[in-house]
Amino acid sequence: NLSGLIPVVAPNLNPDTWGYYTPAYDLDQTILVKAAAIRQKWIDQGQSLNIFITLDKASGKYLNDIYMLAWKLGLKSTYYLRSQSPEAVAQTQDRSMECDGCQ
Repeated sequence: NLSGLIPVVAPNLNPDTWGYYTPAYDLDQTILVKAAAIRQKWIDQGQSLNIFITLDKASGKYLNDIYMLAWKLGLKSTYYLRSQSPEAVAQTQDRSMECDGCQ
């Protein structure tokens, strides 16, 4: 998708459904941690939770807050910490309205 926002075009993606596809970096990570804590009660083994941070939020305090919340809510583990690279942010362009098949 020419370094766009969505790496793989989602099925039935069009201007009406665009709002359902939020990039992981734009989601509130505390909500993801809370949802994982709720889910964990019904999971027999374990789950993998990835944390996504943007460059503007990347700080030791923010990471500490996220991981302490996960620990306090009883998460057994987190999997990957994904952060944006400055190069990727500079190259990302919103080409969502240029897609002929999406309109």
